[in-house]
Amino acid sequence: MSEIVPIGLLLVSLIIIIGFLSNYQFTRTGIPGILILILLGFLVGPIFKIVKTEDIAGYAPY
Repeated sequence: MSEIVPIGLLLVSLIIIIGFLSNYQFTRTGIPGILILILLGFLVGPIFKIVKTEDIAGYAPY
């Protein structure tokens, strides 16, 4: 449990930073930042299996 928390915080902080950068990218190029975040979600989830669906299914109602 103690090693899960830093990894989770790292992932959340990276997603926030990537979201900020993709918003900046949108203002320069017009490519929506949400596409980058969706691609990131596919990479982290189903493709590389860094985050498993079972681990975050409990947070879905929130």
